Amino acid sequence: MSDRTYYRLFAGVLALAFVVRLAAAIVWQSEASQSSPFRFGDSHSYWVLASQLASGEPYQYGSENSRIFRAPLYPMFLSIAVMATDEYGEMPSWGTLILARSMGALAGLLALGIVMQTARELAGNGAGIWAGLFAAFYPGAIGMSVFLLSEAIFCPLMMVAIYGTWRFVRAESGAARAVWAIGTGVAIGLGCLARPSWSLWGIALGAYVLIGVFGWRWPLLRTRPAFGGLVLTAVAICVTMSPWWVRNYLVTDRFVPTTLQVGASLYDGWHEGATGSSDEGMAFTLEFLLAQQREDREQESRGEPLESTFEWRADRRMRIAASQWAWEHPYEVCRLAIVKLAKTWRPIPVAAELGSSMVKWAEGLSYLLIAFLGLFAAWRVRWEAGAWIFLVPALYFSVLHMVFIGSVRYRQPAVLVLCILAGAGTSLILAHRSRWNRKMETS
Repeated sequence: MSDRTYYRLFAGVLALAFVVRLAAAIVWQSEASQSSPFRFGDSHSYWVLASQLASGEPYQYGSENSRIFRAPLYPMFLSIAVMATDEYGEMPSWGTLILARSMGALAGLLALGIVMQTARELAGNGAGIWAGLFAAFYPGAIGMSVFLLSEAIFCPLMMVAIYGTWRFVRAESGAARAVWAIGTGVAIGLGCLARPSWSLWGIALGAYVLIGVFGWRWPLLRTRPAFGGLVLTAVAICVTMSPWWVRNYLVTDRFVPTTLQVGASLYDGWHEGATGSSDEGMAFTLEFLLAQQREDREQESRGEPLESTFEWRADRRMRIAASQWAWEHPYEVCRLAIVKLAKTWRPIPVAAELGSSMVKWAEGLSYLLIAFLGLFAAWRVRWEAGAWIFLVPALYFSVLHMVFIGSVRYRQPAVLVLCILAGAGTSLILAHRSRWNRKMETS
């Protein structure tokens, strides 16, 4: 395939992907009820915060006790739709929601473009087109673009970080390596501000690069440049996230790297009767909030000063409760870890919000195809410097959600990255088949 043909097909795949996502957004929104236009509870909280940002109100969800409830980047992104339509309420119109979902679809095209370009660099033009087709039609990728969840903006940022790492370990000059290291750090920092669960990716990335340098001995990356690049990445992450850190410190007088929902999320996964899913709707938070209020009143009656904010104290209470339960029930923690891993990677989703069984089966079958082709390609290109980075997100999200809760939703970013390897795998299989056919014709 010539480069000219590739770029024509590249544009065609992007256009087709946008049409598919726009159609999915219209169908998804049309099936929503008037009382629940967002269809996901998380979406409502993002929209409320977006409306407050657009109108200049304090960044808080409901009250001043929820000032660090959500990371800010996705509400900032949604605020564009709020300001464009001048709808600041909690129940936006059908057209406003379609605009917001269309914005997510456009952001998804950035992720799709990076998937195609990375696959092309890994295994040629054909691999790029196949990877693009997988990502364009994979139901999970479509959903993450149009569901009004933080993945809409997180997935493109994650792909920028993955591509930056790919280019960093293969850079031939120090200047290029520094540029890619800094760009990767900025993308990771922004990704953390979109989805806090990404906040440990910098550590995973550092481990991956050092293993590659010392274990696989990548030809273009030595020890000093690797350490130097990781330092630049770390600095870029800190600089990118520092405005949020400063704001949180001014609110709480404490260092809060992401949000004050870590305790609730941890308790959601570690408590008596936990199933590995968030099947209780976090109803337990009310009990903790009431207990914290009682403790605060008792402490004030004794004339003792309260530490930080109520939000911070409640988060700490839930973190301590979850950690104590985990310490006292190690066997149950291990059992739940296996359950959560199975829930995250099971082929067929069970989420009631998805509704159609046809969508669930399409999700499951396409996921299995992408995973099979991706693992095949990973083995075939295992000696290619940096190629294992496309499997690291799957490992990262697996370990993370063995601690928190497991859900098919949390594998979707990793499957999007696997589309790169799936495209390479398809290209390798077709090339082998072509060589076999030529051999048979000449024999």
